[in-house]
Amino acid sequence: MEACAAREFRPSAYDSLMFNRSDNARGNRLEHWARLRMLGRSRFIWSYGVLRWGGFMCCFSLAVFHYRQFGSPWSLEGNATFRLILAAIVWAYVGYLYGRSVWNRNERDYAARRATIR
Repeated sequence: MEACAAREFRPSAYDSLMFNRSDNARGNRLEHWARLRMLGRSRFIWSYGVLRWGGFMCCFSLAVFHYRQFGSPWSLEGNATFRLILAAIVWAYVGYLYGRSVWNRNERDYAARRATIR
């Protein structure tokens, strides 16, 4: 019984990013994406792509770089300010592209599934 409950749990952000999975909760994902898309394209791209994904990757890549170069992920040796600004710019741009691609893919899948339901 516990194993079944564990399989059914999915955070809402996971559902929105994995829209094209096929299982019995298809209707819930359609409703969830309909609510998310009402917030708007820009808000989705900035919150999911730039802040969540891009922010995580910026912190992760900086930590790995600092650990490899200086032996500690918290090291401020070298030109840390420049690396922080450069990483923030690069990962914000890549996060924007990622968020935009997720939005476009989910919109395409949403339109296809809405057409099959009607």
